[in-house]
Amino acid sequence: MYTSWFLILTYIILIPVCVESAPYNPAGRTEFMSALVSDKVYYYAGYDDGITRFNDFFYIDLTQPFSSFSPQFQFIKSLDTRTSATAVSHANKIYVFGGDFFNVPDTKTPLVEFFQIQSLSTDPVISYIPDTPSTPSARKWHTSVINHVNEKIYVWGGVKEIGLVMNYTFLNSTLNDGNMYIFDIALSIWTSNPSQQQPNGRCLHTATFLPDGRIIMIGGATNSDVGKLDVYDTKTNEWSNIIATKNGTIPPIIHHSATLLHDNQSIIIYGGSNQIGYSGLAVLNISNYMWTVISPTGNAPPIISSGHEATLYSDIIIFAFGESIFNTTRRVITPVIRLLNISNSQYRWVDSYTPPPILNQNQNPSKQNPTTQNPSNQNPSTQNPNTQTSNNSNKFIIIGSVIAGLVILVILVIWYILYKKNQNANIVKIPGSSNGIMNNKNNVLRIPGSSNEEMKSYMI
Repeated sequence: MYTSWFLILTYIILIPVCVESAPYNPAGRTEFMSALVSDKVYYYAGYDDGITRFNDFFYIDLTQPFSSFSPQFQFIKSLDTRTSATAVSHANKIYVFGGDFFNVPDTKTPLVEFFQIQSLSTDPVISYIPDTPSTPSARKWHTSVINHVNEKIYVWGGVKEIGLVMNYTFLNSTLNDGNMYIFDIALSIWTSNPSQQQPNGRCLHTATFLPDGRIIMIGGATNSDVGKLDVYDTKTNEWSNIIATKNGTIPPIIHHSATLLHDNQSIIIYGGSNQIGYSGLAVLNISNYMWTVISPTGNAPPIISSGHEATLYSDIIIFAFGESIFNTTRRVITPVIRLLNISNSQYRWVDSYTPPPILNQNQNPSKQNPTTQNPSNQNPSTQNPNTQTSNNSNKFIIIGSVIAGLVILVILVIWYILYKKNQNANIVKIPGSSNGIMNNKNNVLRIPGSSNEEMKSYMI
């Protein structure tokens, strides 16, 4: 009986661990959100190639190896349904702005919602920031980037509501204005900085924040030529139009990703809609505004995706989910993860991810995507605050493992004591014998009703 209780208690203790480690198999999707917090990439919502909207919130742990064919996603919980929004992370929170709840015309979603990282792995908390007179109008297909030094989020472009056909021809569309909207995290207020030089707004473009304070807008449905760049200076509130040269043929780019590399001088774009006769990858040299088409080695993805998210961590860019669009045909991408190794400026597609070795104080794995820019190679005073929680997370794992081990040890001790007590209760002591028990092998007392009379027999 005591053995059965011991097994039951052990099962109760260990089953949460087994459940937590069971991989999650999310559906393919596009127009979802992602954010890197510490050493986990969190993914949220989106929709498939039909009309199904998602509300799942899950992550992939970058301290653990995985294959692009079987990534180890972990589900956290379901939140509200949302697509076509943007996400940035800062100080252990994820800020999600705008988007579309149910594709309802003129749905007003000009809210920033954030999740507390302290409870993110168990029960994420959403806190809505109330609208103010300076809150941007409702929009989707815009961009958001963050400056971690001044703790400000910059939102630009997008559309208010659209009539859309599959080749991204807009009918009765309303582009948002070209104002740059700024959210001050410390003060929790919005401001708008209109400028005489500001360009027309874009949508389905990318925005890349540079360490010097500039934001570079690339591509988009209303300005898809990568040779025409709009650049915003966050320090002076001034816009400039840059004409970039192309070394190779780059088709119009819509719904792609843009990633700032570790040298802070190179932006790599990937994917987009209707990408034919092209590797899907090009690098912009920021110092001379020169584009170069690259063709990585390795097994390239069979389909170039659009509407995906890109995460740079160490020397790997993780391209997650997305869809393919050719004319009026669209479908979500499989496998859901593609991995590009960029070490030593030798671009190559790989099938597996291996966590980087322990980094020293001056190194910082970073994540760049169209909505979140975390400059790498920063000094400790300007590092992304999200990286400061990595060591704490590891400590919590170790402490939790030690506590679980101690609990199991206590149960083992209690079980052993009860087991011995039960054994002694079945011993029949005979007066006058040594230790109360005779050692006469020829006389055996069998206890009626015992589960095994031979094992519960005693010498008499």
